[in-house]
Amino acid sequence: HASGGVMAIGEIGLDFSRHLLRKQAAAKGTDEADIRATQIAAFEAQLGLALDLGLPVNVHSRNAEPQTLEILARTGVRGVMHAYKGDPALALKAAMDGRLLFSFPPSTVYKWEYQEVVRALPMDYLLLETDSPSLAAGGPQERNEPGF
Repeated sequence: HASGGVMAIGEIGLDFSRHLLRKQAAAKGTDEADIRATQIAAFEAQLGLALDLGLPVNVHSRNAEPQTLEILARTGVRGVMHAYKGDPALALKAAMDGRLLFSFPPSTVYKWEYQEVVRALPMDYLLLETDSPSLAAGGPQERNEPGF
């Protein structure tokens, strides 16, 4: 745990992107609901480890923001939501509950989904990130290279 050099558990989360769910379901001979349930079980186990070790989490959720925030609220885990593009009201509630900070990449300058959430959150709950090499401020074709 923290005294041994581990500072957080992550990047963990749920990815309910339809193309991913379909591909995984086909590969395993099952359905999308089963894949979602498997992801949720793995996520809850990772959160349990974080709780057992007293560590925060770094969470990335794709197309599963309400479910992710509900699970985080239920477990009481604290941490950072990375590149959150979900409902601003849900983000504000999670931030005001004192459990989560929200980090945003350079692409926030052109992605309205990030901008809406940034506008909704108090400054004390906002973090900046590089997320290299993706999510550059110059657009999806640009490689993000942090530096001075």
